Amino acid sequence: MLVAQDFACLICKTGFAEIGKPPCIDHSHKTGAVRGLLCHGCNVGLGFFNDDVVIMQNAIEYILSFESNKPDVII
Repeated sequence: MLVAQDFACLICKTGFAEIGKPPCIDHSHKTGAVRGLLCHGCNVGLGFFNDDVVIMQNAIEYILSFESNKPDVII
């Protein structure tokens, strides 16, 4: 699996050697099937979003809304 993924996280594409930590084995919480190898950050991110595609899409739209319209107030 490491070779097939070119030794990099399937989401952020960062190499595991660059990260300096072993990959996480990502799996579906519904089926238990292994999906691939991820870096810790991407694996935790999916976990926090509970694999909910709608929430992830909302997060993408939220981030993009600030890239095109810079906020007047920086928090």
